[in-house]
Amino acid sequence: MPKTQVIFNRRIIFDHLPKTAGQAVNTWLSRVFGPATVTESLIGDHRDLIQTHGGNFNIISGHVSFRGDGLDPRYGYLTCLREPIDRAISWLFFVNKNFDNSVLPGVWEKVDRFIKSDGEDMDDEIRDYLENLYVNHFASVISTCPTSNDDQKLEDAFFAISHYDVVGVYEYLDDFSKDVVEFLNIANPPPIESVNVTVTRPRVNHISDRLRQRLIALNQLDLKFYHALKERKENARTLQKHSSAKATTMSWMPYWRPELSIINIGQVVNTLDNQEYPSEIKLIAYLTLSGPVTKLNTLINVYDHEKALILNLSSSVEEQSLYQLKAGFYEMQFSIKSHLPAGDYQISLIFLNEHVKAHHELAWHSLAINIPQKSTLDDEPKKIVRKTKGKPQHPSLNITYEYFNEAVAQKIDNALGSITCNIPLTEVKSATSFALEVNVSNQSPTNWMGSLKNPINLSYRWMNANNEVVIFEGERTPLPCMCLFTGESIEVQMFIISPEVPGSYQLVLVPVQECVAWLDSKGFKPLVLTINVIE
Repeated sequence: MPKTQVIFNRRIIFDHLPKTAGQAVNTWLSRVFGPATVTESLIGDHRDLIQTHGGNFNIISGHVSFRGDGLDPRYGYLTCLREPIDRAISWLFFVNKNFDNSVLPGVWEKVDRFIKSDGEDMDDEIRDYLENLYVNHFASVISTCPTSNDDQKLEDAFFAISHYDVVGVYEYLDDFSKDVVEFLNIANPPPIESVNVTVTRPRVNHISDRLRQRLIALNQLDLKFYHALKERKENARTLQKHSSAKATTMSWMPYWRPELSIINIGQVVNTLDNQEYPSEIKLIAYLTLSGPVTKLNTLINVYDHEKALILNLSSSVEEQSLYQLKAGFYEMQFSIKSHLPAGDYQISLIFLNEHVKAHHELAWHSLAINIPQKSTLDDEPKKIVRKTKGKPQHPSLNITYEYFNEAVAQKIDNALGSITCNIPLTEVKSATSFALEVNVSNQSPTNWMGSLKNPINLSYRWMNANNEVVIFEGERTPLPCMCLFTGESIEVQMFIISPEVPGSYQLVLVPVQECVAWLDSKGFKPLVLTINVIE
């Protein structure tokens, strides 16, 4: 039987975050493609939703939870963010004003107490909705290992959301709908209309100062995340203006994209005898690419101690982009000469894979720098003069790189190797830190290379006379250069702390790739030493 109409045949997941116009977008998608194509707004685990609803619906819409399993390459992903404090207030008063305790028993009462106490009385049941919801959510896309390290959480969240196909901002829903229209090839779509609006909610500047400050304190990571994404969207539009390529309609996204893994980034700050450029920041990045990149663009943002953006550079605008990079291990040097005065700064690097149709963020990293005060024996430090307040004059960017080899940072699947020690060690004092020289060898057919996200460390376990593990998570000793190539071995000085209770123990020495696996589970042969721990 011939087709009578063209049916939408894409696979989409709309990741609906609470109080970010998700119901409005869901209703809009249903109007555009028909209710048989789009699920109602669901709540569930990412993989479970795909398994349960992917066969019947092209577009899965709902509150999606992740467990570090990543995004499904068969699907396109859409999401929308809202200013974090405004979102939290909307959620609080949506629950408080639209429902009562008979409809939402327990939750309504806890929300009511939170509002009346200016945020001091907060139950764990509502914490997930009010504390860094964005960063915790997007970090969980790729991280199976929850961390208390805020920088790592932010890095995970930025990395995850960079793989979404359309990211919108609630305050600019028209732009979001235009991006979705372009991505999905929608012809003559209706406008997005408001749905599920919070009744009689106060604005951010109308709530008590104590409640506002409490919400700000709870959402420090989300505020940084949200404003950085808004900035990046503005950068993206700037890049489009500088691009000479004609706009094209978004077609199928590729199943595979190259990954950029940052191994390490070092820094050198120099003061120069130069009126135009008194300071130079040199960043030395070691990184790997899992596949070829036609054009690698780098955005560099510098923030002052008040977190204000004072310097913004794009390798594309500065004609410093790198072309035709093949997979492998690289050293890249970034020289930034500017008129920045002495002081403390935060600098971020954003790596983009650019091609004709779009650009995708590959990695993001931030680090602190200090520009020292230049002085001489005879003269007082010269006052910095700027033409525009807060803006440095005529920054200069120069990027060079060197290709080393084909090694690529990745999760280790084959860890055939061993640790040996030629130093006899049979006795140590209890609760004592000591060093131990060991030799680590990689006897597998693959290179072991970690990254800032998944470093490779040497660690240990202590087991008592009953073969019970008494210390499972030993101190970490980084693997030098964070890599060990196939067939090679390396001398490492491990740092170990002995158990507090004297007795006979076995010390098990084994490497670990953080948030991936202990390598003895991947074929590595640990070194086991029998140690007598004395007082």
